[in-house]
Amino acid sequence: STQSTGAQTTMADNGNSSTTQPNKLESPRGFRSFFARKKTTEAPNIKRTEKKGPQWYLGCNVNDVPSNKGIKIKILKYKIAVFSTKHGYYAISNSCAHMGVGLATGDIEEFKGKTCVKCPGHGMLFDLQTGVSVHNDCHKQRSYPVEVRGDQIWVKV
Repeated sequence: STQSTGAQTTMADNGNSSTTQPNKLESPRGFRSFFARKKTTEAPNIKRTEKKGPQWYLGCNVNDVPSNKGIKIKILKYKIAVFSTKHGYYAISNSCAHMGVGLATGDIEEFKGKTCVKCPGHGMLFDLQTGVSVHNDCHKQRSYPVEVRGDQIWVKV
């Protein structure tokens, strides 16, 4: 009789059986133990002091953004394009949702009453207020609230 030990048994060409490494799916220290690992916890001396939810961050100065153009900024881990238009300032994710091209260098255009940025990579237009493509609404950029405080542009991330 043969006992199952969680190891795979194979037959060699000469008819003798040989045992190989344990099957990780059946092994008590294999696949299942990977998911049973102890979860990490926060170090006891670290206290969370930041507020939950979006917060306002200084993005740039008003003078940094040329009229009817955009610039790229970084807040925390987010790469953001800030635009100056005749209607005000807007901020959206800098990486195009369709092709990943940077939008900060794109041209600003009016399209059906909406102020848009034209992706320099392929010409897709994104509404600067909502981040939604005017050509295909399944392509959406994250848009960020913007406030002008004196000569500074603040972005809520």
